[in-house]
Amino acid sequence: MSKKHEEENVCDAAYDEMSKFENFYVGHWKKIVQICIAGLLVLSVYLLVSYFNRLNERKIAAEICRASTVEEIKSIVAKYPRSPASDFARMRLAKLLFDEKKYAECGEIFNTLSKSNVAELSSRARLNIAYLLEIEGKESEAAGKFKELSLIPGSSEEVRAESAYSAARIFAKLSKKEDALSSLEFVKKLDPEKKESFWAQNAKRLEEMLN
Repeated sequence: MSKKHEEENVCDAAYDEMSKFENFYVGHWKKIVQICIAGLLVLSVYLLVSYFNRLNERKIAAEICRASTVEEIKSIVAKYPRSPASDFARMRLAKLLFDEKKYAECGEIFNTLSKSNVAELSSRARLNIAYLLEIEGKESEAAGKFKELSLIPGSSEEVRAESAYSAARIFAKLSKKEDALSSLEFVKKLDPEKKESFWAQNAKRLEEMLN
């Protein structure tokens, strides 16, 4: 095989890999966002149980668990706006609104949860705001938001790594290679002992595709 043909094959292979990468996220992005929202819902369930055990508010807990429609859950949130247990109701509401593609209302709920005193809940809510921006087609704004979240020192390393990787992924899609590589480098810095965390592994694969 000639050198020219070898180079052409390498280029074709690289193009195929990037195409697979892009097609995967285009085809599965809504499912990925749903998984992220479900993760925050699980966290909210934990908060609900903790609140129930501490204050024994059986009535509030029972009402939240019985509610199943947007209207019913909105009524509970309005009835107990300052109750810690209402964060769980808000998450259930966000999930329903997301399924109905009411992203603006969903975003408003995440904005409220982002002000929570529970650090993990607030940081995850901010992450979901960025995911919503992306699913609405505001990719440049989403990438900037993810990058901003990755630099917040108070957030957990997992949240910061996820944010940095998400920023890199979108930058790559927008053909902003240097910005993508910069964010990927940040993911590696969050994994100094090279434990190959989930996000570090994904960052490594994306970096290989870009180089």
